[in-house]
Amino acid sequence: MKLVWKWAQFSACLLYVAQMSAAFADPLPKATPAPDASSQATSDHATPGNTPAPVPTTRKKTPPTKSAGPTTTPSRDHLFADASLSLGISKPRILESVDAPTLIQTGFSLSGAYRFNTLPFFTHEFRALLGLTTDYRMINQYSTVNDELGNSRGSRWVILAPTLGAIVDQDYILRLELQFLGNYKLSNRTFDGKDFSYTSPFGFKLSALKIIGDRNLAVGLLFEQVRYKAREISGVGSRTLNPALSIYQVGLMVSYAFQ
Repeated sequence: MKLVWKWAQFSACLLYVAQMSAAFADPLPKATPAPDASSQATSDHATPGNTPAPVPTTRKKTPPTKSAGPTTTPSRDHLFADASLSLGISKPRILESVDAPTLIQTGFSLSGAYRFNTLPFFTHEFRALLGLTTDYRMINQYSTVNDELGNSRGSRWVILAPTLGAIVDQDYILRLELQFLGNYKLSNRTFDGKDFSYTSPFGFKLSALKIIGDRNLAVGLLFEQVRYKAREISGVGSRTLNPALSIYQVGLMVSYAFQ
């Protein structure tokens, strides 16, 4: 009987120790994760009577792109070139005592220029032009030939002339050519067979054209004034003219732009 009682006490002690060990060995309860925003919005939307809460969104900022900077090569829009035909009437003053002959000048010219960006000018817009022009013309006399003066028929080639101009409102072309080259060579020679030319020119040619049609064609008026300060005879030499030979020209011009 005493042995059974001791066995019962020993069993109770073992049971108590096992319970205490189990209590200390049991881990803490795990925290339940928060519901996902999308699933919470779906469940809120599915539940009647509930308004889904707005889900905040974040936008990723993209860094600004750097410009490559201006190009050094001019684009095609900045290049201007045209070919022109002109027809004008001239009255040179050679001798005060003799009536000036009537001359008709027929010319052909080529121009190339840099066309600057559009700039405002009061209520208009214009694009400045800066370039060069080469000009060749035939000069014919249509009045009676005076024995004292001879025939004024000849030719003139302005190899290069600095050119300033502007395109106004894409409707008009204004141009000024400064002439420092281009001798006036007479077709007929002197009595002893020598060439005769008027040299040392200084003058200008001003033209105003209206752009028509497909904007490549332009027509308008021209005015030219040139003074020749010397005359030259082959084999003889040059001599200063006093007064200088002055020739003006008024006429028409037709131009075609390559653009």
